[in-house]
Amino acid sequence: MGWCKLPGRDWEPGWTSEGCAQAGGVYSETNPTPVCFVATILTRSYGQAILELGQTYDTAIAFRDDVLGSSPLGQRFVENYYKYNPTMLPLIMGDYEIMAEAMVAWKSLVGFSKAMVAVARGNEVAAELQESQLSEELHGTLARLLDRLRGKSEDEDFQAWIDQVKEELARYVGLSYQQALETIRRE
Repeated sequence: MGWCKLPGRDWEPGWTSEGCAQAGGVYSETNPTPVCFVATILTRSYGQAILELGQTYDTAIAFRDDVLGSSPLGQRFVENYYKYNPTMLPLIMGDYEIMAEAMVAWKSLVGFSKAMVAVARGNEVAAELQESQLSEELHGTLARLLDRLRGKSEDEDFQAWIDQVKEELARYVGLSYQQALETIRRE
């Protein structure tokens, strides 16, 4: 087995010379493209992460509208999020470590968010999300991320809001998605 380069595609492993020729490709016994660790990380790993993150956009919007939008507390959070977005965005966009941390944090939180959205909409929660909760570990990740953002800004109002968000998040540690939704709506 070797590598085949089909028109308009990258080199692909697992081809016989006959199969590659029949498919109209160019065959090679060895990988003709040297593997560059940096290129792989930059193009494939980050690209894949961004694509996966993009697939969670609908969950983020539904969480904003159906969960946070269902209570005065959540509505205040959304208002402040948009108020401080111009402060946060440059802090995140200018720091790839924080950007990566934010991506990882959201990826870790998306299942819990999906479960809360399902309950808010009166739908059943997918079996794989039944145990979703905000764990101590995830809360620690979120708190560290918020602390880093807080430390990068000199805006005292923004810093105070970050402190409020951290305090509010601590209330949800260990709660099921149903309990978390009830807590948000009780306020």
